[in-house]
Amino acid sequence: MARVRLRVVLDDALLPRAAGEAVLCRVEVEADEDASCAGLNARVAWRTAGDANEVEGGGPPAVLGTGEWKSGDRLSFPFSLTVPPGPPTYDGRHFSVAWAVRADADLS
Repeated sequence: MARVRLRVVLDDALLPRAAGEAVLCRVEVEADEDASCAGLNARVAWRTAGDANEVEGGGPPAVLGTGEWKSGDRLSFPFSLTVPPGPPTYDGRHFSVAWAVRADADLS
């Protein structure tokens, strides 16, 4: 499999957001090898952790692009997503809920 690094960068990363608000971001791609990308996707997601059941949820993915990436490529894909409804962020002794913007690439 091709070696590609993805990095999600949020504008105003420290700004709290609520359901229905926009998150402005970009995915930075660094290709160490040639790769064919069938889909670069990003989404806002939440995940529970701790002593309770681990559950994940979030909004639908946004397709950011497809194409051929060459070794040495440094690409940037700006996008905006809306925060979906979900549980609030919480960090407790036995249980936590964390939100993140996640990106993945379908590579061949």
